[in-house]
Amino acid sequence: MGLYFQLRAGGFAMNERRIVIIGAGITGLSAAFFLKKSLADSVKILLLESSDRIGGVIGSIQKDDALMEIGPEAFLSIKPQVMELAKELGIIDRLKRTNPESRGSLIVHSRKMFEIPEGFVLFAPTQIGPCLRTNLFSFFGKLRMGFDLIIPRRKKMHDESVADFVRRRLGKEALDRLAQPLITAIYGGDIERLSSASVVPQMVQLEQLHRSIILGLLGTREQRGIKTVADKDRSLFMSFDKGMSVLIEALSKHLPDDCLYLNKSISSVVPKGKRQWLVQCSNGESILADAVIICTPGPVASKILAVADSKIAEELDSIKAPLAMTVNLLYHKSSIKDELDAFGFIVPEQDKSAIRACTFSSTKFAGRASNNTKLLRVFLSEECRTALWDKPDYEIAKFVTSSLRRYIQITGLPIDFHVARHLNGIPEYNVGHKDRVEQIFLQLNSLPGLYLAGNSYSGIGISECIASAREAVRKVNEYLSDDTCLKRLSQPAEA
Repeated sequence: MGLYFQLRAGGFAMNERRIVIIGAGITGLSAAFFLKKSLADSVKILLLESSDRIGGVIGSIQKDDALMEIGPEAFLSIKPQVMELAKELGIIDRLKRTNPESRGSLIVHSRKMFEIPEGFVLFAPTQIGPCLRTNLFSFFGKLRMGFDLIIPRRKKMHDESVADFVRRRLGKEALDRLAQPLITAIYGGDIERLSSASVVPQMVQLEQLHRSIILGLLGTREQRGIKTVADKDRSLFMSFDKGMSVLIEALSKHLPDDCLYLNKSISSVVPKGKRQWLVQCSNGESILADAVIICTPGPVASKILAVADSKIAEELDSIKAPLAMTVNLLYHKSSIKDELDAFGFIVPEQDKSAIRACTFSSTKFAGRASNNTKLLRVFLSEECRTALWDKPDYEIAKFVTSSLRRYIQITGLPIDFHVARHLNGIPEYNVGHKDRVEQIFLQLNSLPGLYLAGNSYSGIGISECIASAREAVRKVNEYLSDDTCLKRLSQPAEA
């Protein structure tokens, strides 16, 4: 009970409402910020982080003249959550758009790079001309995509994989050459297992509403101005002038006093008395809380809740978040013969490459490297990540440089590099994920005062993390405003 008594000694009143947030990534930091705004000084907020730093997979590192990102380097501007939060934090003026002169992302086919044709929304075409002119697809591949206009909608509404969905609507070529590399670059995982209902729900809905996803996109795009993968307006992606860490640092400055505790690994959260929770740290310390928000990856949350509810824990453990690795490489400009006038490139699985995607960071965002250097960010296949995990960073940098030469003319080795490893990477939304999440949150109703948030449930992006934090805080506010709860909170807390 060391932490509990330590906090009491620091002015932690016995009848003060206590809310514990587990995990100080973007979700946990946002939750703490929203709680502070909504409940002000009426509660004690504790943010517990197992590592020695905040931010989770988000982090920006300045090495020499290069700004390297250890995780996501941008967010989708068409989703409002990050922009709204930036405005609340007073950092809206630090937003940075992508390079408008860039060609956007390229896609590899037969070791050649192609621009994604104009008018494609993810893997579906909405313009005939660009689709007919591109050499990315064969004549028969283009013809098969057109069959989407006449193929009837699916009658059975059970979940299917993204691969099955794309094959059925647009054909195998559209799957292999565009959908697979695009979806894998965003979501990771195996497209044969990823859930269409969770990964591309808009496409599934378009089929049901309009029969054809192409016809549905044409109508929707005209009505709502939906941006396509190859739109010339590159402001689809945005970041901050000093990287995504700007958002993390701004949130940290708005944390309540004596809120953050680093190196606090949580072993369990169990019910204690009437509508309270005992949060047990791995070192034996514990704290009694009135509400708990768990903002960790699903497998971590599973271990924390194994005692409180084994069924929820089992479901959470099935939401896998495999190892992730981001390799930043800085080269002399003279070492790379190619122009690198695009955002980067993605590689289909059928190319049998160690590389899944590469971002030309110094092209995508101005100021990420000096004029005489070029900064690249590389993502490897799951097989390579596993094989290289325990290798020294310099060996990984050397291997990645060698693998890049398959696509880019590179001479020599990088002048600097950084390898970031994440034990819990992008959660895999496999077939049945939507039903699984619904079941988890339904079962959570029997555990009042306990909430889950993060990217393991309803979206993997930064925007979705922020949205889930807002929703969890809304539920906490609702829970704490309950008359029964308020009456109990006026009494001395149980030891």
